[in-house]
Amino acid sequence: TQNLKSLIEQALTENIQNVILDADAITVLGQMAVDRLPKTWILTPHTGELSRLVQISVEQIEKNRLMAAQATAERFGCL
Repeated sequence: TQNLKSLIEQALTENIQNVILDADAITVLGQMAVDRLPKTWILTPHTGELSRLVQISVEQIEKNRLMAAQATAERFGCL
């Protein structure tokens, strides 16, 4: 977990543009105080991970995936 956090922080600090976050990296991101991600970063969460990232229930995400994607983009400044 600490290694992933360090890698994410380093990628943000060094302004690395092409990053894909999946699985544990998404969980770690959700525990970090990150306000903005580069627009070129890709997140690949399943509904449970997405729910934790944006505090929207899994049920709401499954009912309206577009709304959840927009909320995630807004949360991380990726619009």
